[in-house]
Amino acid sequence: MSQVFLPHRLDLLDQSRELDMRFNAVRVGGVTAAYLRYGRDVRLLTVDASNVHVNIPLSGRTSSRCGRMDTIDTTPERAAVFTPGLPADIHWSGDCAQLCLMIDRADVEQELAAMLGRTVTTPLTFTPSMELTRGAGKIWRTALDLLVRQVEEPDGPLRHPVAARNLEKLLIDNLLLAQPSNYHEALLAPQPKAGPRPVLAAIELLESHPERSWTPVDLARRVSISVRSLQEGFHRRVDTSPMAYLRELRLTRVREELKAGSPDSITVTEVAGRWGFVHLGRFASAYRRKFGEPPSATLRAQP
Repeated sequence: MSQVFLPHRLDLLDQSRELDMRFNAVRVGGVTAAYLRYGRDVRLLTVDASNVHVNIPLSGRTSSRCGRMDTIDTTPERAAVFTPGLPADIHWSGDCAQLCLMIDRADVEQELAAMLGRTVTTPLTFTPSMELTRGAGKIWRTALDLLVRQVEEPDGPLRHPVAARNLEKLLIDNLLLAQPSNYHEALLAPQPKAGPRPVLAAIELLESHPERSWTPVDLARRVSISVRSLQEGFHRRVDTSPMAYLRELRLTRVREELKAGSPDSITVTEVAGRWGFVHLGRFASAYRRKFGEPPSATLRAQP
């Protein structure tokens, strides 16, 4: 646990039960996700966290405190969010199993700066509690569930760097937008309209290199405007979002590759993953809407 996440002290509180620990973890880019339970009441006292941590009970409950912030009780409906630079104090019930997430601090701060369109000087501080049953928190949990499901598929899309990068960025961007922080108001504030030049430059980048693991943050950084200005500019010029525009380009590239290949040499899953499609069901539906047939039919039709 200390090697994967951070050094800590573990106090065994319930002397009537044996420790029955289960722990496994996987890393996707800058995101580490783990399943963890102890099987008895314990207390964890950590050193100051170097990264962003989010703990979500899958069963049972915990009582968590980040630094000197308020103590919160977490359940499957409420997660605990731990700010970098602060220690954690967690009381863990014996019946509690958690999905524990760690996101590299540098990646989060880089995304934050790009979304704001300016340098971040004040340390990022999250509120310690995240509601997961409604609003932006529910959307973020859905993205996390997608990561967990894909990790369980050894031959799934996450073995392709573009798909893994897309999912990593999705988690970070949605966390910044979903979870209140000292930058939340600035992230949601109205942005100045982008002129035509940066939007056209962004379109050219996408069309020239659709294979890259673009995110709105990456694209906005390349053309020197904020993410929200970029999105507003895309809607004015091409009536869609940057990522929807990129998805259409990639669907076309998938079709070209399927038409050029054969069922003996490639699979639909392999090609979709190579072009950044993580959720195969949604990919297949989007492909059918665009081309009027399932991707498997395109592949089978080739000589």
